[in-house]
Amino acid sequence: MKVKKFLSAVISAAMCLSIVTANVSADDSIFIETSESAIEMVSEKSDDFQSISELGAAYRLEDVAKDLITLNSISSKTNDVAAYSANSAPVAGLSTMVVNPETLLNGSMTTETVVYWLWYDGETYYSYDPDGDEIVNYYVSGINDYILGTVTLDGEAIGFATQITVAAEYDLLFQVEDSNGELSNVLDYVLMVEPADGNTRPICNIIVSNSTPTVNSNVLFDWSTSTDADSDDYIAGVKVRVIHGASDVLVDTSSKYYAGMTNYGILLTFDEVGTYDVWISMSDNHNAWSNWNINTINVTKEITYVLDNVILTSSDVNNTNSTRFTWGNYKEAVELQYQTNLPEALFDLVTTNSVPSELQSRTIIGAEWTLSGRVKTSSGNPLSNATVRIFIPMKYNGSFTASVTTNSSGYFSYTCDSLTQWFDAMNVYYIAQVPVDLNLYGSTSDWCRYGDLLTTSWYEPTDMYVICDSALVRTTIPVTALCGCSFAKWLGYRWTYGIPGDSGCGWFDWG
Repeated sequence: MKVKKFLSAVISAAMCLSIVTANVSADDSIFIETSESAIEMVSEKSDDFQSISELGAAYRLEDVAKDLITLNSISSKTNDVAAYSANSAPVAGLSTMVVNPETLLNGSMTTETVVYWLWYDGETYYSYDPDGDEIVNYYVSGINDYILGTVTLDGEAIGFATQITVAAEYDLLFQVEDSNGELSNVLDYVLMVEPADGNTRPICNIIVSNSTPTVNSNVLFDWSTSTDADSDDYIAGVKVRVIHGASDVLVDTSSKYYAGMTNYGILLTFDEVGTYDVWISMSDNHNAWSNWNINTINVTKEITYVLDNVILTSSDVNNTNSTRFTWGNYKEAVELQYQTNLPEALFDLVTTNSVPSELQSRTIIGAEWTLSGRVKTSSGNPLSNATVRIFIPMKYNGSFTASVTTNSSGYFSYTCDSLTQWFDAMNVYYIAQVPVDLNLYGSTSDWCRYGDLLTTSWYEPTDMYVICDSALVRTTIPVTALCGCSFAKWLGYRWTYGIPGDSGCGWFDWG
């Protein structure tokens, strides 16, 4: 029967996760130490809808007082009204009678309280059919393990009796069926059962790390602030249920929702977009369970970001093929000099006024360049206030690192326009009127560029990495970056190029 199957899923008993804990006082927060190896799975029978006719021992209504007792720990609602049909659906209803009211605690049920749940009390039919059809079946779920038997009046079954012996919060579901097979509404009672021995139930507090996660991301349900008013008690067990639509899953280590345990909580993951209700309850060492702590998790589609329209412009590019500059293969020239013992003018044999073919696919950058772009989702929505990192590593020297923040439209722009900034960040070496040394300079860069003021600049092929960590995106731009410079001079406020013979060229005052 479809309704039976649905209700069976709704009220399935939760799986118990047994955990190792520390003792706490009434005013302390509970710190739960646990690991996956410490979890003991205790399988509990699923609470299927059960027909009252299947129950055993009968309890006679004639044998008890009929005084009505108001229970403070019980509330009810109708949550599944039958669809309209030519035959009117029956109506499910119950009245309660406490057999031993002396066991109540401030009006609440305890583990010693016996309650009669009556669809007829000898005067009023609480479950009935508007068409006058006979009610042929009565179904109950949620507290099946604690049903003592039927309640009778003059030999006729008029209800059922319960004694719930484990202190906890329960859902009691009740439904009836008429002789035409029509099912009634589902009556849902929420029961709070307290310990009869003076112990108190723990209070389950849950802190959720993210209530709107994306698909397949982990969410931490932290119970470290849960408490127990009894000074010698500690948290001994945890039940976790995940309800998604008509599905009600008891979480254990084999569940698809289970992602791991921490010292103070459980990690869950969700593989579909949608709304999930996560129910968590915990017990103390006396097997008294807290009320359910329910958190709604709205799982969204994973957002994909992109770096868009990333543009690198450099002033060096404009001068690359100018007759003011000559490019040479520095290693080749120095090796040739060492082999022939010829003067450094031998560079003329390995130079060109064009950018070497090995570098033509790379952007040549010195101390003046601008990087711009945009961070957005794959659907075009901007990512604002995000940090974009720029990183340029050098083989033997330092590296250039900078960052810039996207604006409200997701755009960013960074400009490097300072020799000081570039030299400091790149750990650039400075060469001024010193003999050429293959070991010192030739091992660092293959390429050098000669300027119009007898200035030589060394360049190294590398990459510029543009990274937005929060969006998990990055892009790489091949560059040839300035890594050394001869005849450079610090004038106290800026870098400049000198000429041979300038006494300041060989040393640099950083003051």
